[in-house]
Amino acid sequence: MYHYPLQESNLYLNHSNPRLFDKYIQGVALKIRRACGVNDWQSATEKQLKERDTIHDNISLLASVLKVNDESVRLGIQQKL
Repeated sequence: MYHYPLQESNLYLNHSNPRLFDKYIQGVALKIRRACGVNDWQSATEKQLKERDTIHDNISLLASVLKVNDESVRLGIQQKL
């Protein structure tokens, strides 16, 4: 799986204010950790890491189509479940 640089990510490109993107993406990361039931990625199981990767892929794909970050994140996490 290829990971794009942050500046090329769909979430970054769709975000209304790039100056605030770092805070936004921290919130997204927290939602993903909670959805995977992880407190620390260093202690995550292989299954949890695969779930995280699937969520990342889902969000990226949805953000390229929907152009609405919050909805892309919500649906990307929901699809994992």
